[in-house]
Amino acid sequence: MLTILGRPRQTCDRASRREVLQAGGAGLLGLSLPKLLAAEAASSELRPRAKSVIFLLLFGGPSQLETFDMKPDA
Repeated sequence: MLTILGRPRQTCDRASRREVLQAGGAGLLGLSLPKLLAAEAASSELRPRAKSVIFLLLFGGPSQLETFDMKPDA
């Protein structure tokens, strides 16, 4: 039985769906980790170009009824 986190519990002879997904996720993390580390090392060499930022926080928006057009040819 495959257990990555927690205590192992024997419920059946085959691996559960959760264990298969955990093993697949760990494999994908292992495959993508070198690329992530290389990208992090390369990003430290770049200088930031932006000197200021304009951030607009807009509350609200059009309602659902106003964005749905009942007459496509109108």
